[in-house]
Amino acid sequence: MKRTILIAALVVALVFGVVAYSTAATATDSVNLQATVNARITLTAPADHNFGPMDPGATASYSGNVNVRSNAPFTVMRTVAGNSAEIGLLVSGPPAIGNGVAGPVQAKAPAAAGVNFNETYDVNIPWTTDPGTYIATVTYDAVTQ
Repeated sequence: MKRTILIAALVVALVFGVVAYSTAATATDSVNLQATVNARITLTAPADHNFGPMDPGATASYSGNVNVRSNAPFTVMRTVAGNSAEIGLLVSGPPAIGNGVAGPVQAKAPAAAGVNFNETYDVNIPWTTDPGTYIATVTYDAVTQ
């Protein structure tokens, strides 16, 4: 009888030992990592240029890149101001920005790590321009959409 009790106790101990082993505790957790990315845009226009002394009827040209970097779609606007008529300024570039001598011109483009818009600045001095120094300013604005 002692032997039966001992065997029964051993069986109970083994069963509960296996049950205890098979129901081992586990724990799981996770971490969420979040970042809010801001819209960012940079614009670099070509360097200033001086055509120097010119006679009426003379022509000259200067080219440069307008560089835009953006992580979002953007619009570029070109505005010509100042003495553009007095120096016969014609600004031309890719259709993305447009052509023209005055007023705003807009273009839309997708997000880009870096886009160069090649712009050409042509002057054709009119015979009607009085002698003097004239300055035309081409302003570029880039805005994320």
